Amino acid sequence: MNGTPADILLHLQSLRLAALDPANLDQWALIVLALLAGFVVERVAHRTPVAAAAVRLPDLVFPLVGLCALVLGWRLQFHHAPAPLLHLAMPLLLALVVIRFGVRIMRTLLEARGHARGDWERTLARVVWCVFALHVLGVLDPVMELLDDVALPIGDHRVSVLHILQGSLVVVAAIVLSLWGGRILERRVMQVAGLDVSLRVILTKLIHGGLLTLAVLFTLPLVGIDTTFLSVIGGALGVGLGFGLQKIASNYVSGFIILLERSVRLDDVVTVDGRKGRVSHMEARYTVLKGADGLETIIPNETFVTAIVINHTLNDRSGAVSFSLWLHHDADLRLALAALQAMLLAHDDIANEPAPTVQVAQVSDVGIEISLTWWVPDLAHNDANLRPALMAEAVHVLQAHHLALARRYAEPVPAGAARPVPAAPPTPAEGAGHVSG
Repeated sequence: MNGTPADILLHLQSLRLAALDPANLDQWALIVLALLAGFVVERVAHRTPVAAAAVRLPDLVFPLVGLCALVLGWRLQFHHAPAPLLHLAMPLLLALVVIRFGVRIMRTLLEARGHARGDWERTLARVVWCVFALHVLGVLDPVMELLDDVALPIGDHRVSVLHILQGSLVVVAAIVLSLWGGRILERRVMQVAGLDVSLRVILTKLIHGGLLTLAVLFTLPLVGIDTTFLSVIGGALGVGLGFGLQKIASNYVSGFIILLERSVRLDDVVTVDGRKGRVSHMEARYTVLKGADGLETIIPNETFVTAIVINHTLNDRSGAVSFSLWLHHDADLRLALAALQAMLLAHDDIANEPAPTVQVAQVSDVGIEISLTWWVPDLAHNDANLRPALMAEAVHVLQAHHLALARRYAEPVPAGAARPVPAAPPTPAEGAGHVSG
């Protein structure tokens, strides 16, 4: 059969007549029953936990059960009789089994998740199955010839629709293979305990970028594209970086500088540009800081190179946490220090070495400031609720020992005027005093 539209239409017309032939109604009945059986078994496998656990590949149930039913019906009823519709339906179901199995393997290798996984899975499965269906129906070669006839001359080259489709498939396949290989190497590199985390991140990014570059450079000549045009693209990219992409280039370069110097690493607690948080994610262009309140801040990597950065866990992951209390002047200072010290020592979440301290920070006309300081083993995993709980417990301890907190003056004192004499210490029932963080 030639690849002209008329020949393709004639072939499809013959297939339509065979499908509508009353002599083939029994084949249609067998096909419908087989598909119905596959649909029912698939629904049962999805809804029954025991069946779903027994069937490890639930997405293969429908085509596999339908194929088995067709083969069984063909062996029992049509083995010695011509069955053109069954000879078309069985390869199509077999192709659907192979395609779904292959897509599932790619899903496992690439570790795809979420809605993006379902989109590319359905698209890939449909495209491959449609191509195979055209082959089974006998119109794939004519369609390919027709696509090859539709061409556009570009210089000395002739580019047809078929060449574009073939080149796109080759490029996509190469990119998928490079991503698969990069994911495998990434898992192995990240499991090497002897390497620093930042160095492992650098290696994984270099592996991903290198594999993608090799995939593109390897597939472009296969599809008939001259790689010398990359020099032109490189020059244009250099001009673009020089004029408008300085910040983007600076962020990428700064990202590799940070990873190589290891001045900021994953899980570090840093303060940069007035923002404090734990480094939860590092990319080539930006770094994500997760604050104590759960908010995530995206900071360009250039900021870590040009601004002042406080790394609280650079050489030692332990750190100090503190807050202050203001006591009344008439409070028993020694009793207050001893009671607060005992409170800190009684907590299991506080490190014993260095030991927690309770000391006088300053004395003013407002009151006596008492500073409570304790150490935690890892600032990155410090319990955010520990500090507020200790503040509340300190107030209860002082109230239990009848130690009054200082009171701030309700009204500001004019310049040059004498300060009023502080009132007598309030009893525990008279209200709260002043606590500062």
